[in-house]
Amino acid sequence: MSKVKEQCAMCLNEYSDELFRMIDIEVKGETFKVQEHYYKCLKCGEEFINPYDSIDPLDQAYREYRKRHGLLQPEEIRDFRTSYGLTQIELAALLGLGDVTISRYENGALQEPVYDNLLRFAMVPRNLLERLSRSPSSISNPIKREKIINKLNSEIKSTCKQSFKIPVPPTVGSKMELALAA
Repeated sequence: MSKVKEQCAMCLNEYSDELFRMIDIEVKGETFKVQEHYYKCLKCGEEFINPYDSIDPLDQAYREYRKRHGLLQPEEIRDFRTSYGLTQIELAALLGLGDVTISRYENGALQEPVYDNLLRFAMVPRNLLERLSRSPSSISNPIKREKIINKLNSEIKSTCKQSFKIPVPPTVGSKMELALAA
């Protein structure tokens, strides 16, 4: 608990106690316990929150909901998009979504599982390349489009080399061959 210069909305007292408490927030029928930051006026006892506070209980509840249901967090979506230099509108166009959809998800709105699956699908380089080949106009700048295609092809090639290493067959008379013959 610390002293903070916040003005009480009721009595205009300048000093309030800064406090934390656990509250329940319901998200899609599920209850999450999250921390709430609030102030209590030392003069009149009124409790109030700062709407500009960096600690957002609803954001905490949404994060827990995403975690519980295996959904992507906003920063994961943003990191994916920016790793290819895509704008929010370009990614939305590639996926056939509305212009502001990606912005909403990156700013904390909860995505439905079907849209989360679509985003995860696009996070696989081969799938994103396929989407780009079917909708090249999603990225209007041809130089940017080519750069993304090259990056995706490079990632696909790298993944294929790692995924398809052919095992060396056992030599004649090896322990494995003798065990299989038994």
